[in-house]
Amino acid sequence: MILNFTKKFIIDSTADFLRDNQKITVYPDICEGPGVEHYFFLASLGLQLENKKIIEFGTHYGRSAYILEYGNRKKNNNNNIITYDIKNLLIDGIFENTGIDYRIEDLFDPINRENNKEHILSSDILFIDIDPHEGVMEYDMYVWLKQNDYKGIIIFDDIHLGPGHMGVTTGNSMTQFWDKVDDNYKIDLTHVGHWSGTGLVCFHLENHEIIL
Repeated sequence: MILNFTKKFIIDSTADFLRDNQKITVYPDICEGPGVEHYFFLASLGLQLENKKIIEFGTHYGRSAYILEYGNRKKNNNNNIITYDIKNLLIDGIFENTGIDYRIEDLFDPINRENNKEHILSSDILFIDIDPHEGVMEYDMYVWLKQNDYKGIIIFDDIHLGPGHMGVTTGNSMTQFWDKVDDNYKIDLTHVGHWSGTGLVCFHLENHEIIL
């Protein structure tokens, strides 16, 4: 894959993003630019990808999945988007008239994950944004993907959140998780993503061209 993550390209490529997505611009954070919120980053990613399989872990309200599908709506990019959560928190009607495949299932459960092994490993992009943002499940998934020689690109949200965020009392944190990721596999994209941290991980960066 060739992906351009320069701030100029993200801004230029998403010039019509707010106009085209008035369904969700009622939420003020959607309108915040790259480096503050990650929605322009995700929109640009969806516009750049064509005929790719994108899996999201952590649907929440559905806004990120909806934005990742922007490339399909804007350019008929034919990306297959599957999003997972463990409970339904969707904004009413947000996935109407989209091709998003919404599933309630915990793929961080080892048995479920093994049952979906081929499905997960065949994805081109994994976007991971899950509660409680303490880095434990994220690291477990990172290790599993590395052990299984995942060929795609993983995007982790909130990589710079420290201990105590959102009431986490275990002492674990996303910063600890990010520090444990091998430097050879990771790129910090916070400057064009989410203020709380956006990180790219790939075990085969030599197979991709990431423009920064």
